[in-house]
Amino acid sequence: MIEEIELDLRGSWVITVRPSIKIKLGEENTEERFERFLTVWDQSLLENFELISYIDLRYSEGFVIKRKNQ
Repeated sequence: MIEEIELDLRGSWVITVRPSIKIKLGEENTEERFERFLTVWDQSLLENFELISYIDLRYSEGFVIKRKNQ
């Protein structure tokens, strides 16, 4: 499922999962952010995976899902 794990020049972690969806974790509290995401991971996200461009977990109390342009 994981295609790539990247650490950018600013120290921010990004995980790319199939099908080429970037999960932006940021540079701090990455484990906590990823665990927060996993608590809301459900079938509805899996069913719409092909519509997702990226998932941004860099927010302190939530995350953003960006849809692909169609």
